[in-house]
Amino acid sequence: MKQLLSGLNFHKTLPVALCMLSLAVMDFGQQILVPQFESIAPSVDVPTYGIAQAQASKKKKEERKIPLMQPTTFDRLGKAQELSNAGDHQGALELLQGMLDRARRYNNNEIAQIHREIAGVYNDLDQMDKVLFHYEQILNYRTDIREGQETAIIFVLAQLYMSVERFDDSLRMVEEWLSLTEDPGASPFYFVATVYYQMKNYDQAIFYMEKAITLATEAGQLPIKKGWYNMLKFLYFEQDNLPKVLEILEIMVKIYPDRSTWVEMAGVFSQLGEEKKQVYAMEAAHASGLFEKEQDFRQYAGLLMNAEAFIRGAWYLQQGFDNEMVEPSEKTLSQLGQAYSAAWETDRAIEAYEDALEFAENGRIANRLSKLYYDKEEYGKCIDSVDEALKLGDLGGDEYDTIHFKGMCYFWRGSLNLAEQAFNQVRRDARRAEDRSAERGANNWLRFVNSERNRLRDLEESERM
Repeated sequence: MKQLLSGLNFHKTLPVALCMLSLAVMDFGQQILVPQFESIAPSVDVPTYGIAQAQASKKKKEERKIPLMQPTTFDRLGKAQELSNAGDHQGALELLQGMLDRARRYNNNEIAQIHREIAGVYNDLDQMDKVLFHYEQILNYRTDIREGQETAIIFVLAQLYMSVERFDDSLRMVEEWLSLTEDPGASPFYFVATVYYQMKNYDQAIFYMEKAITLATEAGQLPIKKGWYNMLKFLYFEQDNLPKVLEILEIMVKIYPDRSTWVEMAGVFSQLGEEKKQVYAMEAAHASGLFEKEQDFRQYAGLLMNAEAFIRGAWYLQQGFDNEMVEPSEKTLSQLGQAYSAAWETDRAIEAYEDALEFAENGRIANRLSKLYYDKEEYGKCIDSVDEALKLGDLGGDEYDTIHFKGMCYFWRGSLNLAEQAFNQVRRDARRAEDRSAERGANNWLRFVNSERNRLRDLEESERM
């Protein structure tokens, strides 16, 4: 199940998107747009960092008197933005740093906006350490900026701290943000869950992931984002809690009845030893037309064969070939031949194995073919297949077993001298290998050969009389 880790390294791709977001929202009220990470709820009673209780202790807000921005300050900030937008980041930084060097000319609100613009330029340059520094500076003047701007900066700082793995600082910022926000919604709690995920504190991550899902459900924000359930599912995987993983998957297949969810559910059933339910899950995916990969057809055919539904396994794998979802290869055609053979569809099995022989890199396919020809009493083809198997080699067992089978084909074809040669060779090889069972088998067949010679000689003499 480790394929679930894909997409969970949030902090590696987070900073630029966060800062672009913050620059867009910090002047426009208190609504924070939380980025939705594409990654991965049951109650966990664990002690919390204080975040879940933060809203219960809102700070009493007082009317703020925001210092006005001077027209000259506004013009300089606008000029810096123009330079940055034109790609002259160095020019913008020199202008803004010059303003900071004369900080005594500006009020606290103006200084905060200068730091905000500098952070924006460094964001364009992808220098996130400096972006973080200047956002931190803005909070030194928090009582002289608009409340909406303050809360926006606090939440963006929380996200930036997470991106540089300062997880305790990130949680502290989120707690403060919640204490200032009347209706935070579900997304901030999802963000908290991702912080705890990064800290490998999976109990807390589960607690906040469940809280986010509960709040979103109560707010009618349905369907819940698939990434949220994926994260919760992953967290339970990390705790080896497969029953909870299955519980989440059972919810997900109702909301997102796609291939990956059904196939993953089948995999969990397998891990839990629920083979029949594993088959049912794959059956549902197939019946819904969700098979998209060769692996789907091969896995489903394999499950049916394990359940001794051999002909159905062959049918569905054949379907994959027919609609070109399964690529002809030694493995796929060999599996098809095996399914038909187990279902006693010998002719179809032979056809599949003959096709597989074109891709064969060893003698195992030819070896299997020889046995099917033997069952059909096509002893000439049987002998040819044995020769091909011996030529290709790597038979997955002792070579003299194959020669032994070749002797049997000669015997039933009536080539007694050739059969005797084959069994004598097996006997010699078995003796060298100290394989007493194979040696006894060869001796038995040699007696059959002599007995058959005697029978034929007696028959011939009786016909002459």
